Amino acid sequence: MQARSYRVVMVVKADGERFPLLTRDGMPLWATTLYSLTELRAKNRATKTLEAHLRALALFYVFLDQHGIDLDYRISEGETLHMHEVDELIQNCRLQMREAYQNNAAADSLSPGFRIGNLERFRKSPDMRRQKSVVPHLAATRIQAICNYFEWLMLDRIDRIRANPNLRQMLETSFQRTLNALRARSPRIDLRGKVLEREGLSLEAQRRLLEVIDPWFPGNPWRNWGAKVRNQLIIEWLYRLGVRRGELLGIRIGDIDFRKGQVTIHRRADDKQDPRKNQPNVKTKARVLSVDQDLLKKTQEYIMNFRRRLEGARRHDFLFVTVDTGKPISIPAFDKIFKVLRSSGNDLPVLLFAHLLRHTWNDNFSRQMDKNEVPEDKERKYRSYLMGWSETSGTAATYTRRHTRKVAEKISLSMQARVIGGGRDA
Repeated sequence: MQARSYRVVMVVKADGERFPLLTRDGMPLWATTLYSLTELRAKNRATKTLEAHLRALALFYVFLDQHGIDLDYRISEGETLHMHEVDELIQNCRLQMREAYQNNAAADSLSPGFRIGNLERFRKSPDMRRQKSVVPHLAATRIQAICNYFEWLMLDRIDRIRANPNLRQMLETSFQRTLNALRARSPRIDLRGKVLEREGLSLEAQRRLLEVIDPWFPGNPWRNWGAKVRNQLIIEWLYRLGVRRGELLGIRIGDIDFRKGQVTIHRRADDKQDPRKNQPNVKTKARVLSVDQDLLKKTQEYIMNFRRRLEGARRHDFLFVTVDTGKPISIPAFDKIFKVLRSSGNDLPVLLFAHLLRHTWNDNFSRQMDKNEVPEDKERKYRSYLMGWSETSGTAATYTRRHTRKVAEKISLSMQARVIGGGRDA
């Protein structure tokens, strides 16, 4: 069977609204489009959320195609998925998207007798062991998206069966069995047992990063001088303010008050003035942040000496632009900055990415709050505002607990040293 092509494409409406569509061979899938409109968009879900759901559904439909499963025919016969198929679908949801597609292609060549009896042997094969898995949280999110869609689809189909009560009963039984099996096999994410949390850069790594991105540093990985200046500014905005990627790429020159030393982080979902199809969005609350004079000076120099020389940059006021066309920098181009840094051979962390600088900011903020002896309740309040979180959000408390753990570890080591030293101070 010839493999079909599934893609999630972004459609930009006249009013600026972004709406993702799951297409098969270039044509939108009717069922997933209706589901997105009536179940997801109607609940005011963000565009990124819709896109993530549709990518999971693309994985689901690729699985059906490559395993020769005609779901419409099975429904007409009162059946859905068999248990060994549920196991294989769950396994694919645990893989990186490319790996899952390759796994499905391999499954297409399996003998017709491949069933639950030799499923375990297939999982333990060298090819399967080499495949890369996603984190359990992402796998669980994919499975949940498939479950929600499957439930919506089946309830609609069952409701249409009125003349044949026996077929309706068979389909209801098969549907519930499949749905329960999918949910039962979804990875369990127990946050209460979460001990190791993602941490920011060490002080030494921070100094090294700031050294490498200096335009005058011999090992700076970019050749174009404009790219050196722009990328240093991008890193420093992330590092000093702790803003998210989407927030940074959405900043306009008009959002910066150079006289007051402030920048306003706006929420502009579905902005029709943003020419990027995949619009960088602000996930957190709008807020005003203070910007130190050194960063303001570097920003002004970037605008005056580089940005305004690009003809394409005169058509909009987004702060960060491409070095050739002057268009607002896209998310893939932004991510490439960190890819280049990671592979530059400058002793930078292999997991260096934009959001790591947000974690770094929070670690530095905790140290500053300790130095200023700020009470924990006020620290959470200040952190929540600066990060754009609600005051009732538990995210700020997460960073506070992490810092408390680090301080406790130092105290514990000091106590152990005193015990070894016969009670003397370490």
